[in-house]
Amino acid sequence: MFTSPSASQSSWSLVDDSTSEDAHSIASTVEHTTQIPDETTILRSRLSDLERKNAILEDQLRDLRYTTTNQSDEIITVRVKLIELEEERTYLQAGLDPTRKELENELEALKLELTRQKDKSRKGVLEDILCRSSIADEPERQEGTIGGLRAICKDQEKRIERLNSQLTETNKDLSDKILENQELHYITQNLETQNAKLSEEIKQMGGNEEKLKNYKTSISNIKKRYKKQLEHKEKELKGDYKKKQDEVKDEKQKLQESSKKGKDKQSEIEELKKKNERLSKIIDKAKMDNEEVSEMLERKEKEIDRLREEVEGKLRIIEGMDKK
Repeated sequence: MFTSPSASQSSWSLVDDSTSEDAHSIASTVEHTTQIPDETTILRSRLSDLERKNAILEDQLRDLRYTTTNQSDEIITVRVKLIELEEERTYLQAGLDPTRKELENELEALKLELTRQKDKSRKGVLEDILCRSSIADEPERQEGTIGGLRAICKDQEKRIERLNSQLTETNKDLSDKILENQELHYITQNLETQNAKLSEEIKQMGGNEEKLKNYKTSISNIKKRYKKQLEHKEKELKGDYKKKQDEVKDEKQKLQESSKKGKDKQSEIEELKKKNERLSKIIDKAKMDNEEVSEMLERKEKEIDRLREEVEGKLRIIEGMDKK
């Protein structure tokens, strides 16, 4: 706490100055008058004036002490806020911000879920269907299903990219918070410096009431301005934090819906696989029947050729007999 001159020092210093002036005035009065009772009256009047001035100076001194005490309380409040900001900046620099950790954990969980879905759908089912697509009788339907699955995978990859972008934006926001905390730290230091200068000037100027009022007004305005700035920054940070939480919640919900659709697609693909296997069996049976029919036709053709040769031989015999 800044201290101001004591009441006794201030009062006696001013009394000494006034006493010297009054003594000079009394000496002049003694030289120009010869009436002793008038001199006593003047001295009493001067003494009354000095007492009134002393009372005024003591009131001003009490105001100065009260103002200095209030300024000290303000400095303590600002220092407490500065300590809180320093702790927050330390946590942010160390990467211990709970918002960032929560976003990173959720992003990692989303990545693992998307990777699992992608591996399950792309590596397992798609390759099997692509291998059998040349045998099936419904290529257009299977191609549409494969295209839909590819679109789902691309959509999931885009969502991962969006989440990475959100994480980058979050890191940028954290950097902005660190810069804002540094700025608030600088503002607080300037405020303390200005307050110290004002306190020193108040000590030096003594009881200048007009300057004291101006300084008090200036301190009050500075306090109000920076208080509004701090409140505004706090509201912005809270709003950004809530917005990020809502975005992550929406993305998580979308991912759950996508996972559900992926499971439905998986069931549909399994059904298509079963149909494809049934069709393959039917096609294999048809091939076997076709081979049997082909063999039968070959045997029939050979039999027809044999009969034709027999008929032609008999015809030649008959023609030879007719000629004879």
